[in-house]
Amino acid sequence: MTQPKPRPLEGVKVLDLSVFIAGPYCGTLFGDFGANVIKVEMPLIGDPLRRLGASQEGTSYYWRTISRNKETITIDMRKAEGQSIVRALCREADIVIENYRPGTLNKWGLDFETLRADNLRLIMVSVSGFGQTGPLKDLTSVARTAMAFGGLTHLVGEVGGKPLLPGVAALADYLGGIYAAFGAMLALRSREATGEGQQVDLALFEPVFHMLEDHVEVFDKRGEVRGPCGAENPSAAPHTHFKTRDGAWIAIACSSDELFTRLAHAMGRPDLLDEPRFRTNQERIRVRNEIEGIVQDWALSMDHGPLVSLLTQASVPAGKLYSMEDIMKDAHYAAREQIIRVQTDDIGEMAMRGVIPKLTETPGRVSRAGGALGRDTRSVLKRELAMSDEQLDGLARLGVI
Repeated sequence: MTQPKPRPLEGVKVLDLSVFIAGPYCGTLFGDFGANVIKVEMPLIGDPLRRLGASQEGTSYYWRTISRNKETITIDMRKAEGQSIVRALCREADIVIENYRPGTLNKWGLDFETLRADNLRLIMVSVSGFGQTGPLKDLTSVARTAMAFGGLTHLVGEVGGKPLLPGVAALADYLGGIYAAFGAMLALRSREATGEGQQVDLALFEPVFHMLEDHVEVFDKRGEVRGPCGAENPSAAPHTHFKTRDGAWIAIACSSDELFTRLAHAMGRPDLLDEPRFRTNQERIRVRNEIEGIVQDWALSMDHGPLVSLLTQASVPAGKLYSMEDIMKDAHYAAREQIIRVQTDDIGEMAMRGVIPKLTETPGRVSRAGGALGRDTRSVLKRELAMSDEQLDGLARLGVI
């Protein structure tokens, strides 16, 4: 049998000093594609992510997924001995990920300029609530406040109703992790040409803000401030969710006149195409309630399965609103290996999301789930810093590891 090709990031050393989701998820993406990711946590306490959300045996499912493919070690970075260890690890690292409030690492002597003095090739990925610059840089922020400041929460909900949180409360964190990883890859590419690392500065609200379609341009040119629109799409109609006869909800998206033509024929209503008020997308937007009411009445005449099949055959984008139960049973998710099973240290196999994106020649993979606090401290410090058992015992007695 042929040996699998090396993953694209094998040989890249990443030191993950971050907590919760945004920074750690950046490290997860690197680990999935072969980087050697060393996760640093506080002794006895650990990353608060270990206690966030549903848990088993005292550790969250979140942790076991976000910290997959990582070695986990404990170092108290508040102590001089711990700071010395982190600096030593950074001398050989390619990337350091941190998401502390700006200025925190400076107090510990672990800021970018200090670490860069020992390793000119070092890349530091800094994810913070408001970035390393600007009048708000010293303020704390989490996903909810990042989505509020980034303009997303203002748009979520029914017209005239209370603004709602997107169903994924940590959406801003995951977006931040992706952009942080992208920034790190850009810095690695630049380093190939210059031989020098740099700092990647990402504010948690910024990826959210960059998802806001054409809202900046519309306000600039028209002075329009868009608000919540429920399940509707302000730019197209019919383009919303419809209830079917068996109580399921399906999404139908007609974002062009061609798609509406297909939909009208699939509904057995080609007469709709002769109505001037339905002829173009802009005209349908003006009578959105009427046209979407017609589609809703039709959807209630069929169960969701046959309805989706009919629209699919007509090349109209449509699909059931999937619950997690639907996802776990779906053949396409299985074929795409988006539900994988990974062995844990303590609770047996556990399902988690697969690796994306897919590479045909050097795909990523998951070798192990996130493990117990400090599981790899001794093995990592022996390997990376040639520490002896006596030294490690001494550090343990001082509470440094």
